[in-house]
Amino acid sequence: MQIGQNRLDSDFLINLLGTDVEKYFGIPLSVEKEIQPALTTMVPSDLRLLAELIQKVCNNTGQILRNRGFKNFGEFIIDSLRAKGKKEASQSAEVLIQNLTSVIPALNDIGKHKEEEVLILKKVQNLVSDLYQRFSKDDLRFDFKDVESLTSFVDNVIPLVLQKEGIISFSKPLEDKIQSGKKLKVGDDETELRVVSSVACDLISKKLQERFGGDSKLFASSLLSYHLWAIGKEKYHKEERHYTKE
Repeated sequence: MQIGQNRLDSDFLINLLGTDVEKYFGIPLSVEKEIQPALTTMVPSDLRLLAELIQKVCNNTGQILRNRGFKNFGEFIIDSLRAKGKKEASQSAEVLIQNLTSVIPALNDIGKHKEEEVLILKKVQNLVSDLYQRFSKDDLRFDFKDVESLTSFVDNVIPLVLQKEGIISFSKPLEDKIQSGKKLKVGDDETELRVVSSVACDLISKKLQERFGGDSKLFASSLLSYHLWAIGKEKYHKEERHYTKE
């Protein structure tokens, strides 16, 4: 695993700077702002907080890897393929997810709804699905037998696509808030939006399986996520999407 020409080893992650995030991810830290005619100054960009969050996650992850004796993220993933007490890879997406989220806080994506915790796990499921898509045919350790149990990877693109395609609907207050560009607070509204979208994707996957039959892996919610992302980027990239501070 690498970014550009740099491998994702613990040293690289620990020493990653904000300027590195700007370079590798194309996220500007600062932008020019005109303060009077012909006079400008540099001010923090709207995406600076995102860049700082990425830096923090990378730095913390690198330190965790070093503390556990792993040279890089790849070594950590290979080790995490094994269930506790086992020497061989489990070929289980669930086991890998449990092992990754128990160690890397950034992958343990949990929402809040009416004071209750709701498991979202978007990032880690996306990672596990990508590993399956990339390596399962060449390396049996990544041929997860339960890959179809992964849910959709709901960010802020999938709810938009589902709404525009008439599959889910937003309440008027929520729609007004999104269209005005206001941030959603992390909590009830944002969690409901992601969970409803995830359930909708599961129902779509089941309907596809009923209609066409065959290998259930072909109609997994995780695969549907990639398709919906593509639609969102192509058809709805100019539309307002919900976003939060985190």
